[in-house]
Amino acid sequence: MRAVTFTTPGSIDVLSLSPQALPEPKSGEVRLRITSIGINRADLLFTQERYFCKPDFQGLDGTNRIGFEGAGIVDAVCASSGFKVGDRVALIPLQMDVNRQGTVAEYGLYPETSLILTPESINDQTAGGIWMAYLTAWGGIVTDGGLQKGQTL
Repeated sequence: MRAVTFTTPGSIDVLSLSPQALPEPKSGEVRLRITSIGINRADLLFTQERYFCKPDFQGLDGTNRIGFEGAGIVDAVCASSGFKVGDRVALIPLQMDVNRQGTVAEYGLYPETSLILTPESINDQTAGGIWMAYLTAWGGIVTDGGLQKGQTL
């Protein structure tokens, strides 16, 4: 399988398509075949060490992956999984380790707690790119702005 990785901070020029071993899920994880991703300013800022979480270069051969959000089809599960092979899911941004589990890849291992089932009415492209913008708006309006039940915006 292949993933977009980088080994040194910088602009998009530091990114490369790298072969990686197909990982097997451990307890609490599932493997996804990625069907869509969302690309955000966070992805470029992350490669430049300008995002609030920073690359750690502790991954496979000192590489980092990129990609904060995506969607896919569950491809493999651990024995105790609450998901099953074939489930369509989206990844909730910042609920996984982007350094090793970035979504700009063919496959990835993700904690079950970072996944949400995708309804049939939502296509893969939407599922892979909706959460970062939604959660950014939610954080600004509700968490930081204090919008409460009964108020309108």
